[in-house]
Amino acid sequence: MTVRARPGTMLAVESAPADQASQGLPSMLRRPVFSVDGEEYRWEDVLLAAHAWGRWAKLESRAAEGVACARRVEVEGDPLSADDVSSGATAFRYERDLLSGDEMETWLERWGLDLDRWMAFVRRSLLREHWSADLEETVSRFHAPAGEVREAVWVDAICSGALAGYSRALAARAAAHSALDGSVGPDLEQAPGTDTGAELGVPPERARESRTRTARLDGSFRRFREQAVTPGALERLVSAREMDWLLVKCRSLALADEGMAREAALCVRDDGMSLEAVAAQAGAAVDDVGVYLADIGPPLQDMLVSAGEGELLGPVPTDEGFLLVALEAKTRPSVADPAVRQRAEREVMKRAVEQEVINRVRWHERL
Repeated sequence: MTVRARPGTMLAVESAPADQASQGLPSMLRRPVFSVDGEEYRWEDVLLAAHAWGRWAKLESRAAEGVACARRVEVEGDPLSADDVSSGATAFRYERDLLSGDEMETWLERWGLDLDRWMAFVRRSLLREHWSADLEETVSRFHAPAGEVREAVWVDAICSGALAGYSRALAARAAAHSALDGSVGPDLEQAPGTDTGAELGVPPERARESRTRTARLDGSFRRFREQAVTPGALERLVSAREMDWLLVKCRSLALADEGMAREAALCVRDDGMSLEAVAAQAGAAVDDVGVYLADIGPPLQDMLVSAGEGELLGPVPTDEGFLLVALEAKTRPSVADPAVRQRAEREVMKRAVEQEVINRVRWHERL
C-alpha cells in the first residue's frame, strides 16, 4: 500500500488487494505488544482478554450500529457532506499527530489497514453521531451482515483506540501481578471455556493458556487493589486534594445576552429580588448545582474559592452566554462521603498501577 500527500487533497492511496488487507488481523495477532519480567504478551492475548472482560461484545454492538448506518445510507441517501467527512478525517489525524502523508502511511501499515478501511471507520463514526437519537431503530431496520460486522469491529477497535485501551488494561494487570511476586491467592477464577480463540484464528491450546493467564492476572489485580487502597492512603489523598474536592452547592441562571445578565445581577444585588424571580421575568429557569471545585473551569473556579455563602457571582462568560451563580454552601471533602471516597479509591489505585507499569512493563508497540 502506498499513501502520499497530494496538493489540494488530504491523501492519495493505492490500496492493498482485498485478500491482503483481510490478513491484517491474524498476522498482527502474533506480534508482541509488551512484556513483563521477560514474559511476552501478544495482540491475541489482548483480544482474548477483551473477550473475557466483556468489552469486545460492547465494541461489536457499536460496530453493528455503524454498519447498519452505512446500510441506511444505501436506502435513504447520505446525510454527510464531503466537508463533513473531510473534517472528521482531519480531526482524527490531528488527534493522533498524523499530519503528513508519510506519518499516515506508517500508521496504517503498522496496524495492517488501508485508506479505504480507515475512511469507512470515519464515515461510520460520523453516521452513528448523526443518527445517535435512533440507533436502535436503525439497527432494527437495516440488517448488519455478520461478515461486515466482523470486519468493522476490528477496524473500529484500532481506530477508536479501544485496542490500545485493552492492551493498557492487560499491562496494568500484568504489572500488578509482578508486584505481588506472582502470588494470586485462593480466589483465582477459572478461565471460561469458550471458542473465542478459534474465531480469532488462535490455536485452542494457546487460547486456553492465554485465558488462564488473564484469569490469574485478574485475581492478582484484585489483591493488588486491596493492598493499595487502604484507609490511610485514602485519608492522605483526600487531605492533599482538599481544595480540589471542595463540594460547591449553588443556584445558577444562564442568560444569552450580557446586558440582560448585568440587569438581572443588579436586580438581585440592589433590589433584593430572588434569583428565581429574575429568572421568571427573563423567561429562564434556575438550576440547582452541586459540583466539585476541580470540575469547574476558570474564571468561575477562582471566584468561588474566595466567595462567601450567599454571595452572587457574575455575570460569568461561558460558551453559551453568561452565568449568574448564587453560592449556597461549600463543604470540605471527607472519606466518609461515598462520592468522595469513590473518587479517592479510583485515584489511589490509578497512581499505584501507573507506577508499577512504569517500573515493570516494557512496550514493544507504540500505542
